[in-house]
Amino acid sequence: MKKLSNFTILTIIFFIFLFSYESFISIKYSYMGFLNKFSLFDFFISYSLLNFCFIYYIFIKDDFNRLICFFIIIFNTIPNSVLYSYQLSTIGIITWSLLAIPITNIILNLTIGIKFRKIKLTERSILFLLFSLMLLCLIPVILAHGIKLNFNVFLFKDIYDIRRESRLSNTSFSVYGYFWLAKVICPISIIYALEKKNKLLFIISSIVLLYLFMTTAHKSVFLTLFVILGFYIGANNYNEKYSQITKATLVLFLVILFLRIIIDFEEPESLLIRRLFFIPSLLNYYFFDFFQSSFTYYSNSYLSIIIDYPFDKTIPQLIGKAYFNSEEMSANNGYISDGYANLGHLGVFINICLASIVFKVLKNSHFPPKYFGLIFITIYAIQGSAFSTFLFTHAGILILILAPILFNKRNEK
Repeated sequence: MKKLSNFTILTIIFFIFLFSYESFISIKYSYMGFLNKFSLFDFFISYSLLNFCFIYYIFIKDDFNRLICFFIIIFNTIPNSVLYSYQLSTIGIITWSLLAIPITNIILNLTIGIKFRKIKLTERSILFLLFSLMLLCLIPVILAHGIKLNFNVFLFKDIYDIRRESRLSNTSFSVYGYFWLAKVICPISIIYALEKKNKLLFIISSIVLLYLFMTTAHKSVFLTLFVILGFYIGANNYNEKYSQITKATLVLFLVILFLRIIIDFEEPESLLIRRLFFIPSLLNYYFFDFFQSSFTYYSNSYLSIIIDYPFDKTIPQLIGKAYFNSEEMSANNGYISDGYANLGHLGVFINICLASIVFKVLKNSHFPPKYFGLIFITIYAIQGSAFSTFLFTHAGILILILAPILFNKRNEK
């Protein structure tokens, strides 16, 4: 019965996304490339393959693995399958979107394990570490952007003006400081504050997050606080947490759809379903199209010292210029696009394996389910940026270092 329920939830979400694309996204955002060229044959292929994926998924036994794979399916597999039905995807993209599920599950199930030396820290030591990291990263951000209190940003006004001004003010240090704060340090500090009932740490971490949002107007930073709090609430075992999250996700999508249909309130559907799920999938199609005849061979990341980068612009700028006629679009995208741009299909396979190893490290760190908001933020970062960017600029390495330290059960004493 539980397997049938899981299958049904994913199926309903697929048709919600399909309806959203057909009735809203392809109409209002056709200028971005969201075409309405539905193909019944392509729909049959993508939906048949998707059902095989769902069947495999519902038989995943480990609750942590299943929760990770659930979000991969939501972020990746379903929206790519919908776009394939509208001739905006390729069989290669669909294949990797599907294979990501068994590859991730297999690596998460490896018994070899990734073990760490346990480090015992007192609560005072952890607080000192968190405050020190926060201050160290905040200084370059303030030096670059100053203290700006534009409260219009909370009404989602002046968004693009603030982003443009922010890009002009950025320095290398401020970019790293900003993302390390937004993606890891502040979220970890908020959760630790909730766990230890430390009001001062909670307030300071929240204020820093809101300051970062006012500085750059990245909506994901503003939503981070609500994501952390949302995942913190509820069950503290992965079986019940999984059930709560999947049902809550379905309800969220239904509410978003009804808001547009009943009261013509379109912003949530545009911000969440279009922005979070369909734009990355559309970018997959553009990346595969642009780099189908030549790859960069990691010349803009790991191998930049020994291989010359063949372009005079960054990859996101190239895609923005080629498909949106704007370099400012800065079309960053996730591990499927990044892998293909660097090394074709082999690059996609490598990136899926690397992402799965990150999830394996977090799993072996014994993350309590109420901290899953941190893992969700990690999944979102991997889905939305080049893997090298995730590791270094977006502080992926930092969370891999801090997780075994902060979530060691001995630290709770």
